[in-house]
Amino acid sequence: MFDLIVKDYIIIFLDLNKLDAIERLSWRRIDPVTWESFWPEFIQDINPKTGNQLIIRDDDKPEAVSKRVDTFYQNTLPLLALWAAEWKKVYKIDASKTVEEVFSQIENIIESK
Repeated sequence: MFDLIVKDYIIIFLDLNKLDAIERLSWRRIDPVTWESFWPEFIQDINPKTGNQLIIRDDDKPEAVSKRVDTFYQNTLPLLALWAAEWKKVYKIDASKTVEEVFSQIENIIESK
């Protein structure tokens, strides 16, 4: 399928258990003007660069994130398994590692291609 559109591609699957995914994605706040994201660890309610009030989108509340993760498991994960078996271009990365470790793994995969 992808071969009909693009000849040189890879798929990087960031593997993370459901509870960790929900925790990481929930309660993210955004600047409604610039769409800049701020994670829960950022304790201010104002974007320090713009002065805009940060908001929490309904999509970033735990219930919505849980539904998105369930949809991924039901619809996308089976496709990843199929693509991995058929095209051998799916690379699985343990996304529970630190940002630096995950980035390094992604960088290594891309550089090796």
